[in-house]
Amino acid sequence: MNQIKIPRTFQQDLAALREILAKQLKASPTLRDCWRIIEQEYRAYELRYRQPIPLRKLKRIDGSSARHLHELYDRRINCFSYIEILRDNANKILRSCPYCGLPGDLTLDHYLPRSANLFPHLSVLTANLVPACMPCQMAKGAFYPGLSKRQRVLPVSQRLGKHGLGADRPVRGAFNRLIARKARLTRPARILHPYFDEIFSTRMMRLVDVNGIKVLAASSSCYRKFRLVDFHVGKLRLAKRTALEINKTLDYMVSSFQAHKATTVEEAHRVALAALKTAYGANRQGGSIDILVRHAVADDSLLLKELFAKSQAAPNVLTLESQVVDLSAGMR
Repeated sequence: MNQIKIPRTFQQDLAALREILAKQLKASPTLRDCWRIIEQEYRAYELRYRQPIPLRKLKRIDGSSARHLHELYDRRINCFSYIEILRDNANKILRSCPYCGLPGDLTLDHYLPRSANLFPHLSVLTANLVPACMPCQMAKGAFYPGLSKRQRVLPVSQRLGKHGLGADRPVRGAFNRLIARKARLTRPARILHPYFDEIFSTRMMRLVDVNGIKVLAASSSCYRKFRLVDFHVGKLRLAKRTALEINKTLDYMVSSFQAHKATTVEEAHRVALAALKTAYGANRQGGSIDILVRHAVADDSLLLKELFAKSQAAPNVLTLESQVVDLSAGMR
């Protein structure tokens, strides 16, 4: 599953800023003074977003100049009409939030905060404008890579217990213990970027069973990005927020096996592949919890067998017994 595509290039965003310079608006002197830095940051954003440097550290500017850059995002100017178009198309093109994969109303979120003392020069950069749902924006807040120089990341078992989804349990297996030990180290952490990180992939995320409920967790198969995915899941509280949607899709897969009268695991696998193809047709971007779960069912033989066994279980039938009373007997 690929990450979502950037709607515009940074050259188009720089062209919009050049129109501001030509119109001699309030922000024009600041743009002219910081133009070399802004152009460099726009060109190198794909690399710099991982370890960004706030504008106040790149160049000393006064508060009014920083506010002018900050207010560009809210200005009703023709050259910035693409921002409103991006906001309107977010719900039309994407069927789910790129951060959490859940369906909902999407608005634009600044991956790097546009506040005047941080990254006001990136307030109108398309690559920094990510469609997101309100719960994700509230959970993310003003966090950005480098906010805390050393960020302690808890292992998966402790975080699931912390959010009330299960008690803390020991990590079993030599490889899992190695991953958990690395996760406990204090290292810089960041939230995954939907434009540049392949977030919803069974290679990076997996389903784990906690008290009989399937929840989302980082996959140990992608050990190089395990810490990043683990932090992303924990920071946005995805394990708790996506549990209902995950189990709803699993129930749908069980119903599909029953509807297609699958009698073997091979037939159930063909039904799962067909359901996955249907989901991709409805959501071409491919970034959703529903598609992730369908991928997991099609790829994980153990999960497929578990769901197939549920579909073969005889349903509980409620039998009602009634007694017929002949009311005409007393009238003869």
